Amino acid sequence: MTSIAFALIFVLIFVLCGQFVGQLFYTYRVRPDGIVILLFRLIPVWRFALTRIISIRVVRGREKWRILNPFTTLRLGNRLFGPAVLVEVTRGFTGLRAILLTPDDADSFVREVNAARELACARR
Repeated sequence: MTSIAFALIFVLIFVLCGQFVGQLFYTYRVRPDGIVILLFRLIPVWRFALTRIISIRVVRGREKWRILNPFTTLRLGNRLFGPAVLVEVTRGFTGLRAILLTPDDADSFVREVNAARELACARR
């Protein structure tokens, strides 16, 4: 095999791992107090409060790649392709303004977060 064939195989393996294996390492859950990032679907590693969310929406296709700015957007996506969820947040100590997530079902994730936000607002 030539080096080009090895490079193509490496790229294919990298893309497949990026699409399917990332889901095994971390996932997202909506809790009454915020969105939690879980390592191995068990260990909470990061949480951000629902009160910090300014807006949340589904992004697809090229828009997903256009909004990635390493200075303002944190990409916590666990897959390369498919729809993503853009969560715009108030600036915290990191200075980030947006977080890009890739849940299993982006549309239902957005609905679930919005429902949790409404409940949190009603409790105040």
